[in-house]
Amino acid sequence: MKVLIIGGRGALGRAIAESLVADGASLRLCGRDARAQAGTAGAETCVLDTAQPATWPAALEGVGLVIDASRFAGRDLALPRAALLAGAHWLDVSAARSWVLGMDGLNDLARERGRVALAGAGFFCGGLDALARAAAAPMVRVNEVQVGVAPGARARYGPATADEWLGAGPEKVRMLLGGEWTEREFFGDARAFEHPRPLGAQRSFNLDCADLELLNGYPLKATSVRVSLSFQGSLRNRVAEWALRGSRGPLALAKLRRLAALGGSPRLAGVTVLVRGLNDKRLPVESRVSLLGETPGLVVETGAARVLARRLIAGEELEPGAGACLGRVTEAEFLESVAGAGLTLHRGDLGGWRASQPV
Repeated sequence: MKVLIIGGRGALGRAIAESLVADGASLRLCGRDARAQAGTAGAETCVLDTAQPATWPAALEGVGLVIDASRFAGRDLALPRAALLAGAHWLDVSAARSWVLGMDGLNDLARERGRVALAGAGFFCGGLDALARAAAAPMVRVNEVQVGVAPGARARYGPATADEWLGAGPEKVRMLLGGEWTEREFFGDARAFEHPRPLGAQRSFNLDCADLELLNGYPLKATSVRVSLSFQGSLRNRVAEWALRGSRGPLALAKLRRLAALGGSPRLAGVTVLVRGLNDKRLPVESRVSLLGETPGLVVETGAARVLARRLIAGEELEPGAGACLGRVTEAEFLESVAGAGLTLHRGDLGGWRASQPV
């Protein structure tokens, strides 16, 4: 199966490409400048401009799977529709709320073509769903899901990721708290979020992503969902926080890296998921899971996409359909996808963090 990677020379695209090449996949990397895509051994290159439909047919010819790592979400569904019509599956790593929720508009076409078109095949949606479902498995009721992302000073994210995280400026974030929908300030409403030590408690700020809409649905049905970006709580950071508002592109990326570098433990980064609910005896329970390391970002962010890509390349038939990447990846598969990257898996409960082990 030929795999087309859009944004193949960006940080996320390169991580996916290098992993699939190591597995022997046949790749075609594309972007607005074909020469800029060169560099991954054994991969073809081509031109595909997401804003120029005339460039799409040649890029899609003979392709069985399209992976969009460019985070171009915000346009319409024309490109994933073209991929389905060309006979290809579609995966993308964007977590933008409107984009992910809108992907089910292609559900009928995907089913008709026997293909999948899944948005949110990154950590948000795909990976987070896998961890949260496993954490909630012993619970008969889920009251709360909290997610903290600590990027760290060594994060190799690109400008597109910084845009998606920070580009909404001072707008409000719609979230479910205590069973009621409310609005909170984007990148505001600072509070403490506890990651495992040595990262520890960090100042955290509201992020907007599709999971705020999705984790209150089946099967979790959480009554509160919150997603945060976490940094060390130093005085210098509090000053730098203001500089992040409204930034975009390379400027947003530079400021994100600067903010992550300030404070106590800039070398560490990670993601933490906390689920609270009731067990079968109606007693309160809590499950915590966290992945920490010096540079976990790219491997964690691309884990779900790599799991699904390998299945499709191997000829596995996934249930056709289009929508958010939910229920497609198990916790075991996700953890296997990040193995060997120098990460430590931490688990805990109501009493705190209990155990840790290398992944």
